[in-house]
Order: sequence, then structure tokens, then C-alpha cells
Amino acid sequence: MQAGETLKGCVREVKEELGLKVDYSALTYLGYYRQTADSILHGVPFKNREFTNVFFMKDDTPLAKYKLQKEEVDGIYEISIRDALLLFSDEVKSIKIDGYKRTDNGLTPETIDVMHENFTPRTKWLWLKIFIMAEQYLNGEKYLAV
Repeated sequence: MQAGETLKGCVREVKEELGLKVDYSALTYLGYYRQTADSILHGVPFKNREFTNVFFMKDDTPLAKYKLQKEEVDGIYEISIRDALLLFSDEVKSIKIDGYKRTDNGLTPETIDVMHENFTPRTKWLWLKIFIMAEQYLNGEKYLAV
């Protein structure tokens, strides 16, 4: 989202970056997380200072149907909640996930080995909370927050 944009602007972001039309009313808002971190991203020092709004949305669109924005998204992959919980709780160091990388010819299927450091720069505890909430969300629980 752009500075000053309302939370409803997140549906515009999803459309722009993933080509997925989203109705704001289909989202479950979990709250926000304030992020301040100094890290390395692609070998370059990175300062992250932001408020991250977290939403859930159940969607069965096959990954191959997504339209990835060239400037923003290099690939899209699936991870099971169970595998994500194992990864972000440090019970395993890496897992294999399936998905698609964006190429000049469209999306190319691939399987990659990932560690939690390969995800966007957030603390692993935030990712762990998000996947715990995802599991509860899919189990029909209604009191969810990060």
C-alpha cells in the first residue's frame, strides 16, 4: 500500500502484484504488526521500518493462474501450514516447496528448498504467529490476532 492509503487499498495491491481480484469484504483482518529491523536482503543491507497489516483470505485459485507483476514478484509457491510451523519453530532447517517462478515466457513450475531466511524480512516469530492463526482460521475459529 502507498503512504496514506486506507486498508482497502490492499485489494489494489493484490490485483496489481498477483493479478487476483479480491473483494475487501472477503478478507479477515488480524491486525497490524510494527516492524523495525536491520537485515540483509539479497546481499544488501536493508532497513525495514513499517506497519504491516495482516489479513487472511481463503482462495482456491491455482498458482498457475496468478499474473505476477514483473517489478514486484519473482515467483509464487505453496507451503502447507504444517510444514510452515515446522520451519518457523526451528524443528526443521529447510523444506521443499512447489510453485512457479516468473520468466519471460510466463510461469515455469519448480520445486525449491527454502529456509525461513528466504521469506520476506520479518521476524520468524511473526511468521510463526501468522501460520498458527492460519491453522486456527481454517479450523473455523473466530478470535484471531497477531
